[in-house]
Amino acid sequence: MMVDNQRLLTETINRMANQGGRNAPDGPAPNQYSSYKDFMDTEPPSFREAEEPFQAEEWLNTVEQKFRLLRLTDGLNAEYAAHQLQGSAGIWWNQYREALPDNTVLD
Repeated sequence: MMVDNQRLLTETINRMANQGGRNAPDGPAPNQYSSYKDFMDTEPPSFREAEEPFQAEEWLNTVEQKFRLLRLTDGLNAEYAAHQLQGSAGIWWNQYREALPDNTVLD
């Protein structure tokens, strides 16, 4: 079960980080001035673990709503979301990032 949660979380964060066409030219421009404090003021949920896959999807959907509200740049999405990972999910994310090649950017 833990391996499935880790795989799901990896896919979720990577999908969030790689949503390149989200800020298409016909949509609102990204807001380069939204800060982490602005994000936290929206009261985003934290994520520890998912007993069912839909729980991770629900978390992702809620966090993405916050990103759209603030019109965050794509580069900030994964960084802000990663700060909401707690417990074993946060530990796993830190280990996952450390395993990536140096200077890897999730955007």
